[in-house]
Amino acid sequence: GLRIARRSEYFQQEMDLENILGEMDREKGSLLQAMRRHRRCVKIAERLGDNFGRSWSLRNLAVDYLILPNATARQLAEARRMLFRALEFARKSMQPEKSIETLSRILEFRSLVRLEPRRWRPLRTELKQMAEQQNNEKYINFCGRLDAASTSAKEKSVS
Repeated sequence: GLRIARRSEYFQQEMDLENILGEMDREKGSLLQAMRRHRRCVKIAERLGDNFGRSWSLRNLAVDYLILPNATARQLAEARRMLFRALEFARKSMQPEKSIETLSRILEFRSLVRLEPRRWRPLRTELKQMAEQQNNEKYINFCGRLDAASTSAKEKSVS
């Protein structure tokens, strides 16, 4: 399918397939291959002016960096920048599910991207509101776990 998309210059389909294959590569532990695919996706999305694709591709590439063993401070900073750019594009795309997925990744990796509580709490509120509007139990539960962890951390710091 990917070969046909490339030959026929079906750039949207090429980007979609590369993103999916990159996610599969990441799951198999082939991070360098995943990163190559996701970098290609970012370029295709930029060429197409596709906000949805930019969001998906940047988020994927950021996650690749974040799970890289021994990631450098520079790579983590780049991943943070990509996640916030992905969120901007997700919001512009008017696709709530992309904003929800990107917000959850930012919050999931909040310590790695050095996101302090005053900065992540509003994002958590935004995520919870969107998840409730979309009736998305997975992310409503995710917010519940964040709240529980935050409450537990506060209790430990008080004792």
